[in-house]
Amino acid sequence: MVSANVDRVLQKVVALTLDERRELMSLLQTPQVVVPESSAEDLAEAALLKSGIICRIPPRPSALDIARYQSFKPVKVEGKPISESLIEDRR
Repeated sequence: MVSANVDRVLQKVVALTLDERRELMSLLQTPQVVVPESSAEDLAEAALLKSGIICRIPPRPSALDIARYQSFKPVKVEGKPISESLIEDRR
């Protein structure tokens, strides 16, 4: 089952000259890479990576990661802070 759009394209291809068909074939055989626009943050990270200051660029947080972060509720703990307990234990 061929859609109407594909049908129209096929009709147009049949009407092309031999040279135009060859050009179309070469375009179709060439992988098309879509490069997203780089933000200032992306460019800065790339510069840091290139200069060797960082060794990798971590992936961006997903929508699920952001939702989990925003819904985080800390647990209330009774008693003194752990930092005080550690200091006392070291004495």
